[in-house]
Amino acid sequence: MRFIIHLLILAGLIPGFLRAEEGFPFRSPLAREGFMKALAAKDTHYSEKERMIARPFSSPGYHTTLKGGTVHPTRDSLEYAVALLDSGDADRARRAFDIIDRVIGLQDQNPEHRTYGIWPWFMDEPLEQMAPPDWNWADFCGALLLQTILDHRDRLPEALRKKITDSITHACRAIIKRNVGPGYTNIAIMGGYVTLVAGEQLNIPEFRDYGQQ
Repeated sequence: MRFIIHLLILAGLIPGFLRAEEGFPFRSPLAREGFMKALAAKDTHYSEKERMIARPFSSPGYHTTLKGGTVHPTRDSLEYAVALLDSGDADRARRAFDIIDRVIGLQDQNPEHRTYGIWPWFMDEPLEQMAPPDWNWADFCGALLLQTILDHRDRLPEALRKKITDSITHACRAIIKRNVGPGYTNIAIMGGYVTLVAGEQLNIPEFRDYGQQ
């Protein structure tokens, strides 16, 4: 996942100038060829009707009450959308825009709700049906949306760019409200990353300060 590269840059473990290398994120034509083959395999799972990835149901055994059938996962769909944008192909970018718009529509954006700022795992199971909802999805989906701003801001249609920045804002507020401590290692790191970089990219000092802290 490309946001890991940015996290390592942020931590000083990778020189920032590597982002500006010609051909980033592909270090060679062979790397791009491999990427495009993997992306073509993902294409076969895309649902034109739902504008999301479709796959047979599977889960680690918690959060969801679903038992089987075909599902349309939010996180997988956003990962696919980022990859479509990374390909640099205009037709694939249009598909990415459709996916992002669809998935943003599944986020709870009502500040009065307990699940404010998060997404369900699947389009097929609303947040109120999950047992319980997974607050980590603010971090995971927020990081993927942030990647589109970091790497593809200028390619995004203006209306969609506004939806993405609003969605990231909701996710950051959910992360801050939850306030996961360092004992929950991967989520603490990801939440710090999302809030800090979103604060810098969107010029929201509240988020930047929380991420720095």
